[in-house]
Amino acid sequence: MTTDKLAFIDQDIANLKEQGLFLTFRTVQSAQGPWLTVDGKRVLNFCSNNYLGLADHPRVKEAAKKAIDEFGVGPTSARQISGTLALHVELEKRLAAFKGVEDAIYVQSGFCANQAVIPALVGKEMSSSPTGSTMARSSMAAACRAPRSWCTSTATPPMPSA
Repeated sequence: MTTDKLAFIDQDIANLKEQGLFLTFRTVQSAQGPWLTVDGKRVLNFCSNNYLGLADHPRVKEAAKKAIDEFGVGPTSARQISGTLALHVELEKRLAAFKGVEDAIYVQSGFCANQAVIPALVGKEMSSSPTGSTMARSSMAAACRAPRSWCTSTATPPMPSA
């Protein structure tokens, strides 16, 4: 008699679907903007970070094409590993000048920003449990739970516990 060692996965997926928690990716079939075509339907976009409508702006698209011609499609790795592109340095200098501050740093997401900023602001005595609103972004809670030791060493960051 053989048993399926992975049957629990099917049960977990069924439970998630039953609870309405099973996530699926929608296919966006148009340029980003206030209106999108998603899975063949025209829908109003309430979930984008494209607040200023720049994702499909002609000048932004032209600048991106120029950058691709000069630098390729990306740095191929994190800045700490493969280095910082000259474009990033220029962006940070311009942001600092715009804000009237000494320096600026660009990170690719809110999650990365929270991982960098929260431990630095809170310090070594950071609590092992997040405090504040239960409605806070999950990346803020993760940053509050991050062990401080990996921030001050060259060790690989630990994987979050389940």
